[in-house]
Amino acid sequence: MSTSRFCDLLDIPERTWRRWQAKARAGKPVKGPWPAPSRDQHREAVVTMAGKHPAWGHRKIWAMVRHDGHRLSPSTVLRIMADEGLLLHADYQKQRRELAKQRKAAFAAPPTGRVRTRSGSSTSVSTRPLAAGPGGLPVLRTITRSTSSAGTGHRPRTSTTRSPVSNSPSRRPKRCSAACPWSTI
Repeated sequence: MSTSRFCDLLDIPERTWRRWQAKARAGKPVKGPWPAPSRDQHREAVVTMAGKHPAWGHRKIWAMVRHDGHRLSPSTVLRIMADEGLLLHADYQKQRRELAKQRKAAFAAPPTGRVRTRSGSSTSVSTRPLAAGPGGLPVLRTITRSTSSAGTGHRPRTSTTRSPVSNSPSRRPKRCSAACPWSTI
């Protein structure tokens, strides 16, 4: 088979094929390792941060390295971590579960008082002993008292009317429908 016909079958220019052959005869690689100055410049910082926090992914490592003053992209951090073998692959489920247990154990200290939320409701911690949950971690039992009636399902509707006898308003609960006898809405 001629070279021109072979190149037509591969859909590449004949000149490209001849250049590849010349490089192969000279012992040079067809495509060599390209210079990576950004990777070389930031490799030490990325490897150090990834070594300190093995459960973190490349995006969080990138953010922390950027915070330390290095200017690089997330893909550069990903490539450095892949070159060094520091990436946790998604199929390592058991290892990921163990790391998750360690993270949860770090924040397992029970609260010491009332916990206030932004919506105005409060949660108080019960004084009963803590039960052991999955993995031996304590399970907090809480009693929730809501100061607002939003999200409670059936909320009584009231109407303000003036009674003919006095000028003070009276409130009367209304039923939502005849089919709903248990709630006054």
